[in-house]
Amino acid sequence: MLASVAPDVFDHSVQAQLTAEFLADKRHHLAIAREAGQIVGFASAVHYVHPDKPSELWVNEISVAATHQRRGVATQLLRAVLDAGRAAGCHQAWVLTDRSNAAAMQLYNAVGGCAAPGDAVIFEFPLEPSPPLYDRPAGVGDDRSPVRLMRPAEVPAVAAMMRDLWPEGGDYDFTGEMVFVWEHPEGGLGGFVSFSVRPWAEGCDSTPVPYIEGWWVAADLRRAGVGRALVEAVERWCRDRGYLELGSDVELENATSLAAHRALGFEATLQLQFFRKRLTQ
Repeated sequence: MLASVAPDVFDHSVQAQLTAEFLADKRHHLAIAREAGQIVGFASAVHYVHPDKPSELWVNEISVAATHQRRGVATQLLRAVLDAGRAAGCHQAWVLTDRSNAAAMQLYNAVGGCAAPGDAVIFEFPLEPSPPLYDRPAGVGDDRSPVRLMRPAEVPAVAAMMRDLWPEGGDYDFTGEMVFVWEHPEGGLGGFVSFSVRPWAEGCDSTPVPYIEGWWVAADLRRAGVGRALVEAVERWCRDRGYLELGSDVELENATSLAAHRALGFEATLQLQFFRKRLTQ
């Protein structure tokens, strides 16, 4: 079906496996425009359901080869996926565009779309199943370090490590944090590092700033490079996303953690004394 496609229609080369997966899902809709056996345009859409709303159709993408633009091809493609939405029982269809995209604005208005008030903002969330493995320092085992994102089934194990790190803290809520773990070659976890992105952090110049919230390594794995591998995973994540700094904090009497931070290149910034006052009713 997608064997012959004009070079500027899709963003990337069409992959057979992804095409088969797309077409096998009855909630995926694809309209194509073809001339002389070659696809010169397409529109794709997805219809979805929600517990408290009727089915809706999301128009994902419309693209037409430069050689076939301004011929009404995009209009016919859009109407085709809207008809597919109607046939699927969708009560509404929607699409996102930028107001500066004059061609898209003209198309959607011409086909009967109603522009919502205000300026839409799209947020993108990278969903990485697992980061790449990082080079393992000498003494940890083989030449690759099994540092990866925590899996949902490992939440109890990570919570147990956090209780060991903060024995007086009770059940620490880390639902808003990202967690990397170190996995034993024979199974089980030997350490973790959790971090969040804070709006700002004491002693840091940039905003927002990633911040290490917790860092722990099993006693039998310390001084073997496991802690370094965990923090380097966080650093890699931060650099890949353009962050300029990584913050952390240590209690002044924790000489081991102070030394570990300095060994990894952290520099001391501020020393603070925290206060509290109990308010009696």
